[in-house]
Amino acid sequence: MKRGTAIAFAIVTVLAILFAYQYQKPILTTDEAIVQAYEYLLDPPEKYGDDLIPTKDLEEMWPINTRLMMKHGFYAEMVNRRAWEVTFRYDGKEPMVILDAITGEFIMIYGPMN
Repeated sequence: MKRGTAIAFAIVTVLAILFAYQYQKPILTTDEAIVQAYEYLLDPPEKYGDDLIPTKDLEEMWPINTRLMMKHGFYAEMVNRRAWEVTFRYDGKEPMVILDAITGEFIMIYGPMN
C-alpha cells in the first residue's frame, strides 16, 4: 500500500508541476505583438493570398487597438491560453490580426484589407 501511495503522490506532483508550467508561460509584450501582427499583414499566410494590403510603413498603419484576450475552450481556459488582437487603421480600413500570445503564431485576420 505504501508503494502505491508513493507512486500516486509522484504522479500528482508531476502533473501539478506540468500544469503550473503551462499556466505560467510568458507571453509576448505589446510591442512584440504589434510587430508580429504587422509582419503577418505584409506577408500573410497562403490561404489569404499575396495582395492583402499595399506595402505600408508601420507609421502609416499604427495600431488603434491592442487587446490581450482569453482563448475559448476547456483546455485553453484551464491553462490560461491567451491571444493578442491587434487592429490597424490605414486608408479607412481596419483589419484585425489575431495571434497566439505565447508563441506569436498566426491565428486569423478579420476585417477589410484591400
